[in-house]
Amino acid sequence: MNKIKLMIHKNTPFRNCHIGNWIKYNFADIVYTQGIDSRLIWINGVNNILLWEADEKYTSTGICIDDIKCNHKIMMNLVLPNTFPSFYWSRDENKLMKFIEDNKYLSYHERKYNTVFLGSIQNNYQGGFRTTYDWGKYLDVHHLNQGGHNKHKYNQEEYYYKLSESKFGLCLRGGGPKSWREIEYLALGTVLIATEAVDMDNYHNPLIENTHYVRIQNPKEIKEKISEISEEKWTEMSKACMDWYNNNCRFDAAIKILEEIVQNIDLKQQI
Repeated sequence: MNKIKLMIHKNTPFRNCHIGNWIKYNFADIVYTQGIDSRLIWINGVNNILLWEADEKYTSTGICIDDIKCNHKIMMNLVLPNTFPSFYWSRDENKLMKFIEDNKYLSYHERKYNTVFLGSIQNNYQGGFRTTYDWGKYLDVHHLNQGGHNKHKYNQEEYYYKLSESKFGLCLRGGGPKSWREIEYLALGTVLIATEAVDMDNYHNPLIENTHYVRIQNPKEIKEKISEISEEKWTEMSKACMDWYNNNCRFDAAIKILEEIVQNIDLKQQI
């Protein structure tokens, strides 16, 4: 399969994400240009295939996806009609992979906590999804950093360790229907507890209920849902979560997902 060509701004902010590793390992042909917005990622030519990373319809630089004219749109977070779902990434792929390399996987009985959520509120829109309930009353480990840019309770490694010490991780919608946290849970084998507004379906390979996650409608269901999952079932789900991350959202898997989507687009154009 031919490598895809990425056209990105020379000052792209995505180097700490997958793109930095794609550049490092020569997984894609990279063309730098100052003629496009720094938040846009183009595949095989400007105005050909757009890889849309933004949580919603607007980038942080104010560009609306509805205003972009191109042949196809591949979506990472928000998925719109007539677009292609793909993958999502963690906050910092290299730090996450290093943590996994340096720390052993914790089994069911080695995990100190049943449930965890560590996150922040960066704006009122995001806060509307994360403060519907007082989630802290229902979780073993909970911290919600108000204001987003205030000092976090844990550094990055401590954060990963808390997630890895928990059997289940609560998923709350952020700026978009997906968040970095879900990917980090999956990578660490922490089974997902998905709330209503969190998107588990719109990936190239969707997550599967009762294989990778359980779904709840309100916090009172948490205790009931996890009590129904035996050690054997949790272990199966935990391993399935890690496999899904490795096959879909790790940087080396994500580029294959993109290549597959682009190849399918090319085949449809030939018909």
